Amino acid sequence: MIALMLVGLVWIVVYYVAGDKIPFMVSLSAWNFAIGFGAMVAGLVMSMRWR
Repeated sequence: MIALMLVGLVWIVVYYVAGDKIPFMVSLSAWNFAIGFGAMVAGLVMSMRWR
């Protein structure tokens, strides 16, 4: 759960810092936000079911 949240955060940070230098991130454009926030939301959903 924490790993997914961190992966989402790192994905968005890398997109902001070096997204124009990474070819596949350039082609994804705005979908980078969906991927990053999707990973963070998946981690959040997993944390709600954690006991």
